[in-house]
Amino acid sequence: TVTLSIREYRYALTKDLSKFYQRVQANPLAQHVRRILWRDGDTTREPDVYVTTTVNFGDKPAGCVAIAALRMTAAKYGDKYPDAQYFLQYRTYVDDATAGADTKERLQELSLELEEIAAHGGFQFKETLMSGDPVDETAALPKVLGLYWNTAEDKLKIDVKVNFSSKVKGAHSDPYVDLEDDPEDFVPEVITKRLLWRVAQAQYDPLGLLCAYTIKFKLLMSNLCTENLKVQWDDALSPDVRRRFMAIMDDMKDLREISFPRSLKPPESRGRWRSDPMLLIFGDGSTEASCALA
Repeated sequence: TVTLSIREYRYALTKDLSKFYQRVQANPLAQHVRRILWRDGDTTREPDVYVTTTVNFGDKPAGCVAIAALRMTAAKYGDKYPDAQYFLQYRTYVDDATAGADTKERLQELSLELEEIAAHGGFQFKETLMSGDPVDETAALPKVLGLYWNTAEDKLKIDVKVNFSSKVKGAHSDPYVDLEDDPEDFVPEVITKRLLWRVAQAQYDPLGLLCAYTIKFKLLMSNLCTENLKVQWDDALSPDVRRRFMAIMDDMKDLREISFPRSLKPPESRGRWRSDPMLLIFGDGSTEASCALA
């Protein structure tokens, strides 16, 4: 819902909260759950005892506590700015606040209102991105909720990447492959159902923008499960399956060049006779798959 909300308005912004967890004071009793003993390098003396007074990154309840504190701040101090209050309460994901408006002037006002409300709870924003902001050509595009956002063109792009190695402590053991290379050079000689599914699931696509492509992975997996019932997750697959997989990989490099308009309300849809565009939904199906398009 939060990701989709950035597409609802003609103009959008995202604001990144600074030191989100550290802005929230921990309950005095909870502070002693994490104590720090400090001898300053001298093991012969009695240690100084410290406690952490704020919510700590890494504590399991930290995210819930910080988000609850932010929402309580909006509920308590946001009545003056109901629009900004709504965005802060219901359109914020962890430390990323989003908002939208149909004019740039109103978007600027919302940005200031969000900052004023958040300040009442001790929160601060460190960065703001808005539709129309220039893009640094020498740096990677900024991200909004996991999607690349070209603010100058106001378009979204998917972060397409492939890594065949498994994760150890949250990190891949091998580097990501260069999709510009020939798939024959980077696709492993031995592939398994587990590897296929790992690559398919790694494509972060919360808005379903790549469904027409990712369905190829699903159909391949479906065929493997129905035609090769005895093939286990870590069994080597046939050369024919590897060739089909390489064909999918060869198409993947083109996905990085595809962009999508961020706004679902382009100027031409907001004419004199209607204030909002009309939503049309289509559905279709075949013997292999079905789809819906809105």
